[in-house]
Amino acid sequence: MSKEVSAPKKQLVSVGGCYVDMNLANFPFEHTGIPNETEIMGDGYELVAGGSAVNFCRRVQALGTLDTTFVGAVGDDPFAELLRDMLAKENVNAELVEISGVQTAISFNMTSTQGGHIIVGGGEANRHLGAAVIPGIERQLPDAEYLFLGGIYKLRALLPHLEQLANAARAASTQVVIDHGRVPGDASPEIIDMVRRVVLLADVYLPSRDEFMQTWGVETVEAGLDLLAQQAPDLTVAVTDGGNPVRYRSGDQAGAVQPPAIDQVVDVTGAGDTFNSYLLS
Repeated sequence: MSKEVSAPKKQLVSVGGCYVDMNLANFPFEHTGIPNETEIMGDGYELVAGGSAVNFCRRVQALGTLDTTFVGAVGDDPFAELLRDMLAKENVNAELVEISGVQTAISFNMTSTQGGHIIVGGGEANRHLGAAVIPGIERQLPDAEYLFLGGIYKLRALLPHLEQLANAARAASTQVVIDHGRVPGDASPEIIDMVRRVVLLADVYLPSRDEFMQTWGVETVEAGLDLLAQQAPDLTVAVTDGGNPVRYRSGDQAGAVQPPAIDQVVDVTGAGDTFNSYLLS
């Protein structure tokens, strides 16, 4: 009796910002936020590797359908080694560029008992991830099913080169998946335009409602979907909106899917990244 040989897992290369995340659920703040000069103590906390592209890798790796490689930047500080260790424990292959003189990014994500969400952070390593990593990524593309680009608004040194990377992926028959993340307050029209151009080269685009409307300068999701249908007719778009329906367009098909009801929101950190991972796996 011959032994059945399982097919090798498909490869995923993920590029984006990375953080040491401290997640605090049920943190006691009101809808008005955290008052000035007031000490507030929560209960427990979770320390994990974070960032859109990292969360995507972690969730996909846990599902067991893809082997993942994450490419990002860290500083020359103890948090860099901590980040490597956390990714290794979740079986994510990490190719972290260590940049001298900068700090690894950290993020505090606080969710209140009422479902509010506050994010604060520091560290500038993500902004310094530059074009030097592109040749290494391109060498991996022929063996990769997907190239995931996450949180690219924050990759200021790499952003001008992402069109080159997306074109290289398409030439290698690797599907390009983009979740660009929140639009920062300091995003200039030139930066927004760079993000738009990369999106138009993608195969799959997974923004949230507010991110989508801000990036494309539209007043409704439907208007944005119509715009992209004209500019990139082969692009598959799925726009999340919290507990509201996910609106999508793929070729000639368009519609909305209602997510399952949730009785109590405990923590929204990484919810969109989890959606993305299940959609592609």
